[in-house]
Amino acid sequence: NGLLARLRQHNEKDILALPEYKARLNLGSFLRAKADRITLGSSHSIFAPSPPYPDYKHVLTPSQMLLSLDAAMATFHLHVESRIASLCGQGFYTIGPCGEE
Repeated sequence: NGLLARLRQHNEKDILALPEYKARLNLGSFLRAKADRITLGSSHSIFAPSPPYPDYKHVLTPSQMLLSLDAAMATFHLHVESRIASLCGQGFYTIGPCGEE
């Protein structure tokens, strides 16, 4: 075990109380529940939504939507891990992407 792993174990109670950690657990549960409803072998396509106005030109493509979701998930996960490292005295992260600072 590395230093951060030992510190995480030592600070487990405080980590479990972090709002960000709880939010990550809730998000994981929500996504797993949604995934369980999708049958194996089925294909679910992502479709671009209809523009809000007929002349609106700035709609994301399905590929751009997936890229945006990947970036949002990575940002959220890094935010939570940074808060944990800071709590363990191994980080200096104090400003989050969610407006909680």
